[in-house]
Amino acid sequence: MLADELIHRGADPVLYRAVVEPEADEPAVTMLDAKEMYRKERMGGATGRNQLNRLERVCRRIEGSLGALNKIALVDLKREQARKLRDDMLEGWRTPNAR
Repeated sequence: MLADELIHRGADPVLYRAVVEPEADEPAVTMLDAKEMYRKERMGGATGRNQLNRLERVCRRIEGSLGALNKIALVDLKREQARKLRDDMLEGWRTPNAR
């Protein structure tokens, strides 16, 4: 009954899964989770347009290089991905209109 109510209210899918499968493993922390944690903890939940825009720009570059943030588990990141992101970001700064 609780699970049905969570669906009806549009609750977080992770919460729904925890109710339906309480013994299931905890999902891996993703880059999207890291982005939200950074926004809340390092930016103090900032709502200033400039700070949020800068964070969004950086995250768009990460997505352009590595893929959707919600699909990248932090534990799965490899050195090759970090190098690719670094190279893509450096190339973007050399040619700002390229992206």
